[in-house]
Amino acid sequence: MLFKQKFDKIKHENDNYNREEMIELTEKIFGNTIPHRILKKRAKMWYAADHLVDERVLDKLSRSPFVEVRESVAANAHTSGKTLEVLLCDADFQVRETAALNPNSPLSKVKELLDDEHEMVREAAKRRISEIDMRQ
Repeated sequence: MLFKQKFDKIKHENDNYNREEMIELTEKIFGNTIPHRILKKRAKMWYAADHLVDERVLDKLSRSPFVEVRESVAANAHTSGKTLEVLLCDADFQVRETAALNPNSPLSKVKELLDDEHEMVREAAKRRISEIDMRQ
């Protein structure tokens, strides 16, 4: 119920791009069509993942089937370390890369990404570790 209450109040105010259009175009590139109702819900979830601050809601959004939603949760400064720990193991490399760069991600788990199969993830982990080393 908590998720639905917060989710229903979200509007796309002050958004600097059309999320629905971006989703629809991406799906078309891959030869997919998306029902309008699903498109609106997906765009709203993506917006929420970018702008919400409630850790519990962000945790729920982190389990979305939509990569853009999970990636936005991974980038959100209010996402908990526990949620980020899960996102560091996400099947999508972009989600892992983004989670590695989030300062709330547990450093011990970020270090595990130094051996990730994807170069961009390894580079993100190196960058995050370097930033911490420079501060010390």
